[in-house]
Amino acid sequence: MPKTRRFVFLLIAGVTLTGAVAVAQSGYYSARILGAPGRLAPLGGTWMQPPSYYEPTYQVPQPQVLPQTSASIDAEVEKEGKVRIKWQGEPDAVELIVFTLLDPEKKVIIEQKVDRLPAEARFPLTNKSAYYRVTVTYLNGTKTTVTSLL
Repeated sequence: MPKTRRFVFLLIAGVTLTGAVAVAQSGYYSARILGAPGRLAPLGGTWMQPPSYYEPTYQVPQPQVLPQTSASIDAEVEKEGKVRIKWQGEPDAVELIVFTLLDPEKKVIIEQKVDRLPAEARFPLTNKSAYYRVTVTYLNGTKTTVTSLL
């Protein structure tokens, strides 16, 4: 059997027995499988990107940045023998403020937690009182701590 007849015979036998023929796709207007990566065949002369619902979208969590505010801390010894510590700043970004009275070795004597305005605490002045500490916990978990002499 000549080579061309053998090829045609095998081609017809392959189509008849399997029902499929492999045909290479090429060229500018080659058909693509819908949803496959890449571009779709042009309609109207321009290339279209696949619809967005075929592409997965991922949202990367953005770090929560707190705006810089001008907060201030005032501490004073009152005439009644008490220490008053006051924090002033942007309360919307704050979750909790902890006022602490410390001894000369910076060990805790008294601690008071405040979660609403006015953000201040009064402590009795003792002979061991030497320092105070204010710890501000923000909504995103960030903490700012200030320790100072009375």
